Amino acid sequence: MYLNDHELDCLFTMKGKMMIFIRENRYREPPVVSEDIQEKFKISKSTASEHLSDLEKRKLIYRKRVGKHKYIFPTDFGKFFL
Repeated sequence: MYLNDHELDCLFTMKGKMMIFIRENRYREPPVVSEDIQEKFKISKSTASEHLSDLEKRKLIYRKRVGKHKYIFPTDFGKFFL
């Protein structure tokens, strides 16, 4: 499902759970999460980067460049938890 929001790329369900794909903007740090998604998932802009770093350290997500943009994907191990 694609959203009308340039900051958030898409959402998809895996085993009935949601995973957030956040497109990293090279001009903006930390990665930005749209306001409606912040409310829905209780994520604040200030903690989005820390949240992603924590998931990455725990090997639940990885970052991969696709074309011009870097996207965040769940690892095979992470698919069971996210």
